[in-house]
Amino acid sequence: NRSFVLPTSGHAVLATSFGEQPDTVPQALKPPTLTGCLVMWDVVCARTVPGDELVVVGSSEELGAWDPRRGIVLSCAFPKWSGSAWLKYPDPKESWKLVIRSKTGAVEWEDGKNRPLPGHSGQRPLDLRIASGTFGDSGEAHESLVIPKGKMGKQEPSFVRQWSSISDCSTSFCRHMTSTDDDASVISGGSTGVTPTREAVPTKLWSGATCLGKLSGQCEDAHFVTEQAVGVADGVGSMSRYAKYGVDTAAYAAELMERAAHAIAPGGSAWSETNNDYKGRPPPDVLAAAAVRAAEAESTTFGASTISVLQLTGSSIGVANLGDSGFMVLHQTQQGFEVVTRSTEQQHGWNFPYQLMRLPSTLGLSAGAQSDSAADCDCYQFPVRVGDLVLLYSDGLADNLFECEILEVIDRACANARRRGKGAGAFADPELLSRSLARAAQVRSWDTSADSPFSVAARQQGQAFSGGKEDDITVVAAWVVPQSGVMAA
Repeated sequence: NRSFVLPTSGHAVLATSFGEQPDTVPQALKPPTLTGCLVMWDVVCARTVPGDELVVVGSSEELGAWDPRRGIVLSCAFPKWSGSAWLKYPDPKESWKLVIRSKTGAVEWEDGKNRPLPGHSGQRPLDLRIASGTFGDSGEAHESLVIPKGKMGKQEPSFVRQWSSISDCSTSFCRHMTSTDDDASVISGGSTGVTPTREAVPTKLWSGATCLGKLSGQCEDAHFVTEQAVGVADGVGSMSRYAKYGVDTAAYAAELMERAAHAIAPGGSAWSETNNDYKGRPPPDVLAAAAVRAAEAESTTFGASTISVLQLTGSSIGVANLGDSGFMVLHQTQQGFEVVTRSTEQQHGWNFPYQLMRLPSTLGLSAGAQSDSAADCDCYQFPVRVGDLVLLYSDGLADNLFECEILEVIDRACANARRRGKGAGAFADPELLSRSLARAAQVRSWDTSADSPFSVAARQQGQAFSGGKEDDITVVAAWVVPQSGVMAA
């Protein structure tokens, strides 16, 4: 028999293989200790060349103690860079700078004063900090999204703004986290923002996506994004125990998304399947359902996954949804955003969602076992207009953030984007919007004492559960925008 050591708090994850008996006692793994703060960097640097790295170096040990070889290496989507680190609550005197590190080992420090680290607000024991700016321009705003602990009820998260003593950033291309940022990227037509309108105009989706994996194991979420369609698939993690039979839920979810994207693209099999019945103009929900059918029929990987596919056609959106992934459609009002349409989870039982499944013959379904298919999708169709915001997500978002919290992040992001864009219809960059939602959900998932939608549902089922639900988290944020005359600022 196997033995193990449980942590005194938090979650335990035990990893081993069938039949193997290790000589030592396996230790339980724990998620990050929920003290201090998660600092995230979203910066711009166009001075690098291929092979260069952009590094955050600072006075704290976590940031390398001013040693460029030990700093935080940022990820690049040129000219934008991002990264994160868990820090103890920083001393107000601690600071950081950006450094370009070439593949030859040479370093280039940015000019200007050291940038201060965002300090602890003193309000709650866990929060999310955002540091942002442009290489060489040390005017810096630090944003703090406080994720409350304990019972939420209808309380919304608090946002704390902390400004450095240095002057505001004056560059026009500053890219910050959109949850609380005054410099959020916008889309605009010429020099003014695009005002949401009810006029029937050709439309497309301006989308951004974020996928954050759980602490242990591979990420089993997948997604696709095009100008007319988006999709999300959430591989069923419990199927990993059949890996030796060739089951790979991460690969299955990824293949579903690849095949659905090909099927729903103009000229794809979803169109050819439905054209005869609808004289070349199939409704968007019919196309979405056909794409799910094609993905299910054409996939060759073994696994199980939920799936959601969304199609925009003209001024209508159609969705085919199977399982507990989902979508929301939001309208802008004078009071902020409101949810006008959202999906309903499909569950056989609590925490047992509908799912597509493809198994090898050696793992065929037993007699009486329940199998879902594309025919079981819930299909939705509804009108949209320019300026509407669509969210498509895996259950990692909906299980960890209440609807009021999602709206809070979106309202603040878009209000700040409008102020900077000088137009009532300026939209926050959807990539940054999806990232701020996903990161807020991730921080909540690590909190073992906060209320969350998942913990509330668990208690309703008589389960003793508190805190967030650790899971893969995927968020696609998509604005409905005109086909032409719109560009990213």
